[in-house]
Amino acid sequence: MQGAADQRCKWFRQTVAHRKLATNCPWKKTSQFSSPGEMRRFLKWMGEQIAGGAAEEITAPVDQQVISGERWFRQVPSDRRWRLVPADGPLAAGFWPIENSARQDPD
Repeated sequence: MQGAADQRCKWFRQTVAHRKLATNCPWKKTSQFSSPGEMRRFLKWMGEQIAGGAAEEITAPVDQQVISGERWFRQVPSDRRWRLVPADGPLAAGFWPIENSARQDPD
């Protein structure tokens, strides 16, 4: 069973009382959204991440192949980049990190 903090961070179960905690939540890969409603809840959660300063929407790097309707985000605390692929694209709708996109701290 997951702890209470994990439950607060799940975008698909988030309540109004937990929104202030959203900026401290880890982002997790979603290989496929199960329904349009789940995708809408995710987009609402991402909007709260942006409003809270934990995320920003960015443009895709010029060297990346982008699917029409795809959106890119940067997780501010980690500097990691993520991509959101829409349901009408050639891939299943999902949200996943871009490998090797996190800021590397010098040794």
